[in-house]
Amino acid sequence: MTKPRFAILVLAAVLALLYFGTIHAYAEVKIVGTISTDGFPSTKYTSLAKISMPDAVGKALEKVNGKVSEAALENEDGFLVYSIEIVTPGNKRSEVLVDAGDGRILAVEDGK
Repeated sequence: MTKPRFAILVLAAVLALLYFGTIHAYAEVKIVGTISTDGFPSTKYTSLAKISMPDAVGKALEKVNGKVSEAALENEDGFLVYSIEIVTPGNKRSEVLVDAGDGRILAVEDGK
């Protein structure tokens, strides 16, 4: 096998491992919060939350330094969470999930 062909095969294998490894790792994260969203339409989420959006943003910024680019109240794995997207000083994006019931940090996904 020639060197360029071998290099292409190695690169394809590495990219496949990165792609499928990332999906696998993300799929393994199971969010467990304090407020179930079962049986509630998304229009009721605000009334279910026990902490405010500013409080959730504050908790997220304690965990990840940067500026908030997005914040939303969402259903994640059947639980009510605040999803806070933060752009770090290095221009990377991180998503912080904050429990809408007690303000705990449930997950941090470091992005690119």
